[in-house]
Amino acid sequence: MTTYLFTARRLRPKYDAGHRRPRQIAPNVVLWLGVIYCLMPIVWVVTAATKSPAELFTTAPFVPGTGLWTNLQALLEFRGGVYVSWATNSLLYAGGGALACTVISAAAGFVRDCPGVC
Repeated sequence: MTTYLFTARRLRPKYDAGHRRPRQIAPNVVLWLGVIYCLMPIVWVVTAATKSPAELFTTAPFVPGTGLWTNLQALLEFRGGVYVSWATNSLLYAGGGALACTVISAAAGFVRDCPGVC
């Protein structure tokens, strides 16, 4: 016996949770291929950051290396620690912008609740 779900447009049979219609598989495959395509460069950058300069072009692209701590130490010592200053400035600007946007958006959201305004 087939059970039906009522929708405004038509009656359609209710499918089991384990059964997928063929037309739902193709879009999912395309989307997952897009996800992999977009995440591959990020994975490559993260694994490349773990490699020493000698390992960078001699080992496989997605295999982590042994130079992570050396690279981090070199980054923090670059030009007397200027990277820490850059990162702090970025966090302050991003945090300040996010806070200002939140305050303005919250104020705009309450405008309709004020009597006499609308």
